[in-house]
Amino acid sequence: MCSSDLLKLLKENKTQYLSGEYLSTVFGVSRTAVWKVIKQLQEEGYIIQSKTKLGYKLVESPDNLYSYEIQEGLRTKRIGKNIYYFEEIDSTNDYGKIVAQKPFEDGDIIIAESQKKGRGRFSREWVSPMRKGAYLSILLKPQISFEKITRLTIITALAVCSALEDYIQKKVEIKWPNDILINQKKICGILTEISGEVDKINYVVIGIGININLDIEDFDESLAAKASSLKIETGKIQKRKEVVQKILNIFDQYYDDFLNDENYESIIDEYRKKSYLIGKNVEVKIYNNDSIRARVLDIEKNGALKVELENGEIRDLLSGEVTLSTSF
Repeated sequence: MCSSDLLKLLKENKTQYLSGEYLSTVFGVSRTAVWKVIKQLQEEGYIIQSKTKLGYKLVESPDNLYSYEIQEGLRTKRIGKNIYYFEEIDSTNDYGKIVAQKPFEDGDIIIAESQKKGRGRFSREWVSPMRKGAYLSILLKPQISFEKITRLTIITALAVCSALEDYIQKKVEIKWPNDILINQKKICGILTEISGEVDKINYVVIGIGININLDIEDFDESLAAKASSLKIETGKIQKRKEVVQKILNIFDQYYDDFLNDENYESIIDEYRKKSYLIGKNVEVKIYNNDSIRARVLDIEKNGALKVELENGEIRDLLSGEVTLSTSF
């Protein structure tokens, strides 16, 4: 008997008590073994009532990101069949790359309550306080060409954006290439890392860091003006487990279309509709720290940012750091 099996049974019978004798018979273990698992669940934050001659009843579950809590709300084909859970970890992406050195299932998840060395693009620190956000990595092994790999960031950003918009019923936007914004403030970042050879992709790790229940005090002065959380933007605490489940369920649908080369036109069209940058004047830092001023015209199918430079030249940018500009 494992804790997830007992927990599932308690959840299925939340309106009644289950006796220790009944549970020991169901799982083929002693009543002492049942009691030990109940104590373990209570230590993990589950409120379980215990009454003499009646047994045990689950009253309330904590908002933790345990694998069995996440999986019970998943309706996926590939994503999340295996979930590696950590209370604290250096980086979910770094651990994902370790897992990828051995055989793994397409769609495995690494998730943590906190990260000690969370990072975003350009190796910048990602603030990851304990049990206030969701920090996860999706481990993939798509059999596709390298030219299509940038589409993964597109579908990930759209899955997160669509899930959050549906969950909190507020406008959510995508700031190319991988930032998710509410009221022009960053709520979520996406970091895609790839290992491959000339004609083969070994694995892809997509890291997603979501500010869910962070308070303004959790951000230092440099971040407070440009970062936010679902709690700050809605004025109420959000259920982290439900946010993660919604994101993974939508991502699974998009990823299945991606592998079957289906519906990408509608996906990129939806991405464009949610773009924060199209039609705006921007400054883009590109390689060697050079920067250009331009107006954003479109997002291309390959994920490139299509811009018009000050001299009228049209250019597609595959990478860069974008900030809004008051002039063009």
